[in-house]
Amino acid sequence: MWPLWMICGVLVAVVVVGLIFVFQQDRALRDDTPETKLPAGQDLRIALDHLVAGRLYLFSYPGNQGRRIRFVVQRTADGTVHTDMASCQACYRSEHPHYTHKDQMICGMCNDPMHRPEEKGLTSEQKQCALVSLPHSIHGNEVVVSAQSILDQSKAMEAQ
Repeated sequence: MWPLWMICGVLVAVVVVGLIFVFQQDRALRDDTPETKLPAGQDLRIALDHLVAGRLYLFSYPGNQGRRIRFVVQRTADGTVHTDMASCQACYRSEHPHYTHKDQMICGMCNDPMHRPEEKGLTSEQKQCALVSLPHSIHGNEVVVSAQSILDQSKAMEAQ
């Protein structure tokens, strides 16, 4: 029969390994991009020259029942600006949280990078993980995302 100290040691080791595993899982699902919170009623206005090509910028806007509506802005190497909801349709209402990692949105359901809907050559599986476009405009040297378009797009996603 095993000595009591050996049984306790094995149990402690199992608990420690379990806690490390849970901590690593939780840590992987945290955003590595800082989130800028906009107040209610405020449009997003960001200068084009403040957008570094390839970098993902994460914003949130107050939604219903205290929930924040998250969206992203990203400028590509060719200067094109993309504004998208920070979710694909599949995980918008899901229990699987989507998150940012290395300047990409990651789907909480499949853990793969989300694609832009306008990308060519996407498989039907990849189209399920496509970001939902958010209307924006360019005024002078600023990208503008209206508060109303954020609310409207969120409402449309909830209805689907």
